[in-house]
Amino acid sequence: GTLRTTVFEKESVNAVGGQLYVANSSALTGSTTITAAATTMSVVNVSGFTGSYNNDGEILSIKKVSDTGFATEYVLIQSASRDEPSSDTNFAGKLYAVRGYSGSSDADSSSLGDSPSVAQTYEPGQVIVSTGRVGTGYVRINANPNDSATPYIDIVERTGSGIYDVSLKARLGDLSGVADVGAVPSSPGFGLYSDNVYLDGTISASAGYIGQWNITSGVLKYADLFKLDPTATGATPVISSSNFKVTSTGEMTSSKALVGSPTGQRISFDGTNIIMSSSKFYLGGSSQYISGSNGNLEISSSGFYLDNAGNVTLSGSIFASDGTIGGWTVDSDEIKSGTTFILDSDSSGGQLKIGYGTAPTAYNSGNGVYFDGTGKALIGSGSGARIQFDGTNLILSSSKFFLGDTTNFLSGSNGNIRLSGSNVTISTPTFFMGNSTNFLSGSGGNIRLSGSNVTISTPTFYLGSTAQYVSGSNGNIEISSSNFHLTNAGDVTMAGTVTATAGEIGGFTIGTDLTSTAGTLNLRGSTGQITGSDALFTGGQIAGWTFNTASFSKGGIRLDATETAGMYIKDSFLQEVVTVASRSMFLIGAATDETRNDSFELDPTGQWSSSGYHMGTAASPLTIPSWSFSSTGPISHSITYRSGSA
Repeated sequence: GTLRTTVFEKESVNAVGGQLYVANSSALTGSTTITAAATTMSVVNVSGFTGSYNNDGEILSIKKVSDTGFATEYVLIQSASRDEPSSDTNFAGKLYAVRGYSGSSDADSSSLGDSPSVAQTYEPGQVIVSTGRVGTGYVRINANPNDSATPYIDIVERTGSGIYDVSLKARLGDLSGVADVGAVPSSPGFGLYSDNVYLDGTISASAGYIGQWNITSGVLKYADLFKLDPTATGATPVISSSNFKVTSTGEMTSSKALVGSPTGQRISFDGTNIIMSSSKFYLGGSSQYISGSNGNLEISSSGFYLDNAGNVTLSGSIFASDGTIGGWTVDSDEIKSGTTFILDSDSSGGQLKIGYGTAPTAYNSGNGVYFDGTGKALIGSGSGARIQFDGTNLILSSSKFFLGDTTNFLSGSNGNIRLSGSNVTISTPTFFMGNSTNFLSGSGGNIRLSGSNVTISTPTFYLGSTAQYVSGSNGNIEISSSNFHLTNAGDVTMAGTVTATAGEIGGFTIGTDLTSTAGTLNLRGSTGQITGSDALFTGGQIAGWTFNTASFSKGGIRLDATETAGMYIKDSFLQEVVTVASRSMFLIGAATDETRNDSFELDPTGQWSSSGYHMGTAASPLTIPSWSFSSTGPISHSITYRSGSA
């Protein structure tokens, strides 16, 4: 039935089926049964019901109890009218409705109630309850003993003209029916569920969820995205998220951060850069700080001070993986200024490269200065004038060079080399100074000096090693190599060949011929002749003839200037067969019948005399008539000049 009262007090309220609606409601009235086809229903109190022919009127819920159970019909109100509109006591009237209304497809909604049935017949006194029209709703208390998701109190809002167009706005009680809805967990138990909760006062809870925030044992957590744990100690974060953490010791890590205005004064970190933007700032204390104002910056610490004029005073070390200082770029392995100066730490054991425009790339490439950790070096041009070390050889190459001071130096220019010093020592097994035309070099025990005009000026010098050298001191010079040694006394010992096209040795001029400077001796190289104005040979051989101070001989012929002066000819038996000696002419044969004539002479009258002689004068020239000897043996004769003869 219908209860009308201003104050209602009841120890218990029993609702059929365990469900109780708090909503606009009334009861059917009349004297006869209301059929299922009736679209006009008389009610005890029609006030408060609204209808619409645009399908947005109130939707009524009518629950009929029969011996087979419950049946719930939903009715759409199109219009409502009072029987006595002016009465203050009679609120009866009629509702014009669409019976057995659905308005939308069947859907499960524990907030609506039972599933809809077809139109039913009702007896007068049947209770009808409004489920509201769009923008309104009802309160439903459900304690159905056959529903394990009860008990609860729902506050429901109608959102459309379909019977299932309702939205649960709040539930108090068993929340298992809304598990996993919004922030409600899968096993929520009893609680309060709503879109929004506004409270004045204090919330006391040991655990729970607020907007997907979970409170458990004093820890506030939003899924796995954010956690606030005041019980954390040590390195365990007190505040943590996927990109932000704060520990109880004050350590904070963050992938991004912002304090202040995103576009104005701020401290921000965008994941790569930290930005501190402010017209004025001060960080630190009185003894160590960073401050800035009026376009100036000042930094102070125990070992570092940067004043607002830009001056820096520091003690200690500077560490940086990269950066730029005064145009110098510093990275993980280089300190460089453009391409003209490069200090490289990880190439060739370290490199220093300096050049004008572009620094050299290696010890033999480019122009400038190059040094590396292997010892290779270049000063100058890799292909021109330079001082270069390739790891084995030291090369000094220049058309002009000067090493030393005005007194002690080594210089070269215009194809000339000059070495000067009071005490010069160059000690190395292999060396090369100069260029391909003008140089001084030594290797393999040999020394080589080349130049169109070479001057070495020093009172004492030593070039080479203990095996090969050129040295000089106290007015003496000494040269030594594997095949040549010139002592400081002037003695020469050598093995090999002396070759010269010109020169002078001991008064002899060397040219095509070997000629004495006095002109008294000439050895003609083209003809093999020897000429001399006063030749003296004390012994030796000439074309197979042996000579000494007393004789001249070859084979069996001998010219003798001793006591037996004369010419002697021997036969194959070494017997003298011809003898020409002073005052003798004789024949010597090989048999016993040989005869001998000791001497004969032809006198001035032309007569033969055994003791005479033949004289020749200017007035009477000497003539010797033809001699004829008929003898089969050897002949020996002598023609003697008589001194003092007229």
